[in-house]
Amino acid sequence: MKKALIVANLAGFASFLLNDFEILKKKGYQVSYAANANKIAWQGTKYKLEQKGVKFYQVDFDSKNPFSTQNIKAFKQLSELLKQSNYDLIHCHTPISGMLVRLAAVKYRKRGAKVIYTSHGFAFTSQSSDKKSQLFRICETFCSGLCDAIVTINHEDYENAKQMHCKKVYYIHGVGVDTKKYFKASKRAFN
Repeated sequence: MKKALIVANLAGFASFLLNDFEILKKKGYQVSYAANANKIAWQGTKYKLEQKGVKFYQVDFDSKNPFSTQNIKAFKQLSELLKQSNYDLIHCHTPISGMLVRLAAVKYRKRGAKVIYTSHGFAFTSQSSDKKSQLFRICETFCSGLCDAIVTINHEDYENAKQMHCKKVYYIHGVGVDTKKYFKASKRAFN
């Protein structure tokens, strides 16, 4: 059976990924999810994962500071998880876990695992000029060469990602409400 690992900084992010888990299961994957469950009450999400047959792994990401020593521990946890399982697909979300996963998965990618990174907003923009933002740009650009595809959910990230090293960059309409769909209704409500 094919194996897929989905990774995000915080365990509660799984609520955005439930359809992804379901799609992968229908495609014949055994699905695992790795994230930090220590930072958020997530019993409802844990129950949903169990109901879908998704195995959970605790990884102690620091979701605020990518250069935290806690993320060294998280990197070691990820490395051990990847060593234990032979994943065919590794899909990482969010900037910190995305960087750590792509770094930890280098040798597994050489062995044939596919690595996908979904950016939910780069930590820099076209307006960024401070040193911290430039550091994030350098890190994202470097790590872009360590994955098989980057998925973006906004146009600015899509344009930035196309300038990086990954050859396959995709744009999907981001999460949220299609305001055009409701514009006429809201206009009538206030007239």
